[in-house]
This record gives sequence, structure tokens and C-alpha cells, in this order.
Amino acid sequence: MAFKLQALIISPINRMVEISKNIAQNDFSDKDIIIRNKDEMGDLTNAFNKMKHATSVYISSLEERYELFGTFAQRGHGKDEHGKKAQ
Repeated sequence: MAFKLQALIISPINRMVEISKNIAQNDFSDKDIIIRNKDEMGDLTNAFNKMKHATSVYISSLEERYELFGTFAQRGHGKDEHGKKAQ
């Protein structure tokens, strides 16, 4: 019974904790957690994986916008694409 509890609940939760710590450091490189449960634990794991991917896409989009805005702002102030004063 204890082994089954470990495999079905505790291990996936511990893995989510590890991945969450990596996400907090802006590291989205961990593979998805795969479990075959068709219960609440399966739902939680699937939601966690989706949240990880959505957050990664959102952060990438923000970074792209920031870079694009920075390029426009520099050009608007007489700077080239490297941030140096345009000649």
C-alpha cells in the first residue's frame, strides 16, 4: 500500500516541486511529468504541464516584446541597433 501511495501521489508531487523551483529560476527545460492516472492526480499533473508550457510561451513573448521595444526606443533616441549613438 505504501509503495502504491508513493508511486501514485508522492513521486509526482515531489517532481512538480522540483520543476516549480526550476521555473522560478526561469528554466522551463524539464520534460513533462507523465503519469497514467485518470483521477485527480492525473488532472493535476496535466494542468501543471499545460501551465508550464503556457508560462514559457508567455515569458518568451514578453522577452520578444521587450527586445523589440528596446530597439524602437533606441532608434527613437538617435541610437543604432547596438545602443550606440548613430552617426
